[in-house]
Amino acid sequence: MLGARATLCLLLGIAAVIGGGGVMLSRREEQVRHERDREPLMRCASVFQEELDRLGVLYESHLRVVALNASTEVFVIRSEAQRVAGIVQVSVLDPTSGDAARSRGGGPGTERGAEGLHVTVGANPGVRIPMPVFSPPRPWTVRTPLILDAAELLGSGARSGWRTEPAWPLVYWQAVSPRELVVMLLDRAVLETVVTDHLRGMSEAFHVLHWENGAERLRSRSGAEVFSNGAVPGFAPDLVLPLRSRFGDWDLLAWDPRTTRVVYRTGVLVGAGVAAVLVAGLGLILYVQGRRARVLASQRVSFVNRVSHELRTPLTNILLNLDLAADAQEVEEEARPLALVREEVRRLARLIENVLTFSERERRGLRARPGACCPASVVAAVVEQFAAGFERRGMRVETEGLVTDSLLIDGDALAQILANLLSNAEKYAPGGPVQIAMQWDGARLWVRVRDHGPGIPRAAWERVFEPFERLSDHVRDGVTGTGLGLCIARDIARAMGGALRVISSEGGAVFELELPACAVPGMLSVA
Repeated sequence: MLGARATLCLLLGIAAVIGGGGVMLSRREEQVRHERDREPLMRCASVFQEELDRLGVLYESHLRVVALNASTEVFVIRSEAQRVAGIVQVSVLDPTSGDAARSRGGGPGTERGAEGLHVTVGANPGVRIPMPVFSPPRPWTVRTPLILDAAELLGSGARSGWRTEPAWPLVYWQAVSPRELVVMLLDRAVLETVVTDHLRGMSEAFHVLHWENGAERLRSRSGAEVFSNGAVPGFAPDLVLPLRSRFGDWDLLAWDPRTTRVVYRTGVLVGAGVAAVLVAGLGLILYVQGRRARVLASQRVSFVNRVSHELRTPLTNILLNLDLAADAQEVEEEARPLALVREEVRRLARLIENVLTFSERERRGLRARPGACCPASVVAAVVEQFAAGFERRGMRVETEGLVTDSLLIDGDALAQILANLLSNAEKYAPGGPVQIAMQWDGARLWVRVRDHGPGIPRAAWERVFEPFERLSDHVRDGVTGTGLGLCIARDIARAMGGALRVISSEGGAVFELELPACAVPGMLSVA
């Protein structure tokens, strides 16, 4: 069982763990966003958008030049188209009849038919190139048609324009004459790559945006990064500025600076603090009560010790005078009351001796004081103390194998053990014999005390040695005592390096005492 100080340390440790755990559970880190000035970002987005618009106008002028030269030779059409990035096919159509416009030449990559002249410029192998036509394709047409409506294209009086189909290449058309319409198919991926490379050359205008702890990125919708400032975080941007053009779409992304702030959840922190204080307070209360109980117990033990010591001297004097008075009596009938008084005084002396021994055990522990001792003489002296009481209760003591050699053993301790065992037999086994048997093998001494009473149940063999333990506490049993005799007897045996135990028997209770005992050199046996 933990002492008061150990209990206090344990509860204070638990309180510290609760408090520390509460601090850890309540602690939370949160990101604080510092919104930056949006004006520089808007200006930068405007610069990039203007550049994209300028590129669109410039690119359309290049396409117009190609279209104006499309009525010449095929190799001239291809040569002019190859000078402009992104053109994969040039088709020359007659919007009035659907036939191919007037053109000369041919060769690989050239198709001529009723639907028009189609010159492939340099498409990637994986790019699907449709065939622009004004009328539905004939069954023999192999390529996928891209059907155009001449009335829709030229009805508003426009001379050029764009057509975007999500699943097709970008289309630019130019009316060169009433009977010639040039249609160019453009590769979106190539145009986006060219424009992205051009935007990378504008990094100076972009890098002036950078703000400490912030981040910016310019990227295309396809995922290609143009450039970036700072470490781009893994969460969504705080600002997205879209940039639109016919060549593709780009986004200017911006993340505001953030700082980490530590906050504590008040409810968790207060709850943990209250729990820690309660546990620590409980520890202090238990510690104070434990100290108070120890002081009170110490005072009680001290009081019992003083009273017991004070009773020893008058009891010794009473016994001495009783012996003198008994010797002076000549009539046996007159000496009998004195013998009864002497028996009770000796019982009281044994009780006081047990109390003093128990007090010593609680304070400092018991210690053996071995010396030369004759076990047979000890048994005889102890039996003589119980002679009158045994005779009155119809009991007798039978001895067997008493050791008469001088052994190195604590005689007083052995006498106290035997006295407590005989006192136990006197209480619980009146009217029957008590047998004391000894055995010594040169190193250890065994003493067995057996009575013929009701015995001790096996389940109680250990319990009978506990302090203040009695198998029956009913007043009507007629058994007196403090319940310390067997407890003290076993503690004394252990202090002597031995053991006291209950062993099985056919009837009654049998206590076996085992003690280390060696012969004393130069000492004679007692005959």
